[in-house]
Amino acid sequence: MNRSYWDRISKDYQHEVLSVYDNDLHGTVEEKIAAAALAYPEGRAADLGCGIGRFIPSLADTFNEVEACDYTRVGLKKAKSRCRSRRNVRFHQVDLVRDCVPFESVECALCVNVLIMPSLDKRMRAWRAVSNQVAAGGTLLLVVPSYESAQMEFFRAVESRGEKRRRDTKKRG
Repeated sequence: MNRSYWDRISKDYQHEVLSVYDNDLHGTVEEKIAAAALAYPEGRAADLGCGIGRFIPSLADTFNEVEACDYTRVGLKKAKSRCRSRRNVRFHQVDLVRDCVPFESVECALCVNVLIMPSLDKRMRAWRAVSNQVAAGGTLLLVVPSYESAQMEFFRAVESRGEKRRRDTKKRG
């Protein structure tokens, strides 16, 4: 995976990426953001790997300052557009594997489906960047891909080609 790949994916994010924001049917992430904001009433937050910025408005509404960073220029452009009325958000293009994060640690860091690199070394470098951005005693809201997410993406791809899901109707005997 490289930056041009993610820039291309970000252009049609809604159809290319399983949105945790849209599929969080019980509002678990929003609930955790609100709880973290209560714990740190004067706190700062970061969305590390913000994509197109779906969670940034929630962070901006509940924290004094928000740092939003993403790997892609296209994703950041969409995030900035989505959050143009939010004056307490700063945006940064950052490769969490290679770059130094250009802001101090925060009381609450959100990281959704970022630690997906095939290389363990790269995943660990990104993990260190993410975990180092959380201030001592702070909160890290980490969402990692699940098998169900991968399976859902597979079914969406199949359906987009006009195929139907088939159930195994053979009886086992």
